[in-house]
Amino acid sequence: AAFTLFTFLRPDLMDRLMLANQPYNWIAAGLTGAGCIWTMYRYWHSYRAARFPLQQAIVYSSGWLLVTQYIIVTGITWKLSWWLYHGLLLGSMMIMIGGLIRQYFSRGSFTSSLKVLFQSDPRVWLEACMTPSVRALIMATEVRDAYTAGHNMRVALYALRLAEEMELTTEQLRAIA
Repeated sequence: AAFTLFTFLRPDLMDRLMLANQPYNWIAAGLTGAGCIWTMYRYWHSYRAARFPLQQAIVYSSGWLLVTQYIIVTGITWKLSWWLYHGLLLGSMMIMIGGLIRQYFSRGSFTSSLKVLFQSDPRVWLEACMTPSVRALIMATEVRDAYTAGHNMRVALYALRLAEEMELTTEQLRAIA
């Protein structure tokens, strides 16, 4: 963020950075590519566990951004590679917008859609994956008897804790949630 702010405030100093020269362009592309690979890995595992559309969109979008890093270093301005680079950037952005829209329609609000991105704890999946019909069923059972209030959630959390102790896979944790 600081670097981006600096480039907006002093664009004249950008020419002094040697990011367009060898080997600095490969280093910058490599660092960005490593960030893309780490993002893909992290959100692929999250997607396999939670199946949220926005996580899947981040995986695909990061993959396209990874390809753009190679193209930007090896490509030539105003040639086909240059257009492919910009097409992939636009496509990556469209994938993210599509994922955000799909996530919105599955969750019902942008706030909860964005919170899903940072959820890796299976106990949080319990709340996030709960369908409205299951939520209504829980509410109906808890309204009938104050003594059982929270019982359903406590049982689910205990089941998840036991499953974590048994070192079950994320898919199995998701199924239990």
